[in-house]
Amino acid sequence: MLSSWVGNDCCKWERVHCDKVTGKVDSLHLRASTDIFGDQYLIGKEVITCLKDLRHLKFLDLSGNDFRGSRIPEFIGSFKQLSYLNLSDAFSGIIPPRIGNLSNLVVLDLKTLSLKSDDMSWISGLSSLKSLDLSYVDLSKAQNRD
Repeated sequence: MLSSWVGNDCCKWERVHCDKVTGKVDSLHLRASTDIFGDQYLIGKEVITCLKDLRHLKFLDLSGNDFRGSRIPEFIGSFKQLSYLNLSDAFSGIIPPRIGNLSNLVVLDLKTLSLKSDDMSWISGLSSLKSLDLSYVDLSKAQNRD
């Protein structure tokens, strides 16, 4: 994934944080960067599938990455502990309704021209939400926008 990710202990990897008690990965800070070291962004679908088993995530930032036109994976809706989710400018297609299962979510950023929603009823499940950014998301055909 990142050139700095070496060794078996992912808790020591750059942009990865683990809970001090459980040792489980609880935060991934993988916002695309254009630093002087050349790690600009993550590419490809294999990055997405490797996230599937990280059930203890509280913070996930994949913004600005190139996932080759992939849709937001349905399994993200099963990350029940997630409080921060930023997928802006990373995915395309329809916003999966399972995002509405994330009742602990405080911040949700899906800002991009490549996403759309046909039904906004999933927002009602986000009972802890304080910040929502759907800038540029196509809501022109969305039902249940009230």
